[in-house]
Amino acid sequence: MEHKLAPVVRSGKRIEAIRLMVSEEADIASRTDIGTAFGTLQIEASSAIPKGYAYLLEKPLTPGGISFAWVTKRKPP
Repeated sequence: MEHKLAPVVRSGKRIEAIRLMVSEEADIASRTDIGTAFGTLQIEASSAIPKGYAYLLEKPLTPGGISFAWVTKRKPP
């Protein structure tokens, strides 16, 4: 997780504005946040995201830097 988060934060994005977007079916969806080396990362579950996919998204989007990064993009077996 942190190796995906690092480039986003280092590009100038604030950890408070980044969300880990996950499927409502994901095990981690029951949590509201997760601790990282960069601070607390908010978790947001969505029925629009298939299980097995997760990404980092800055909310709201701001110009410059990296605002999106895949964490996982595969369907579970």
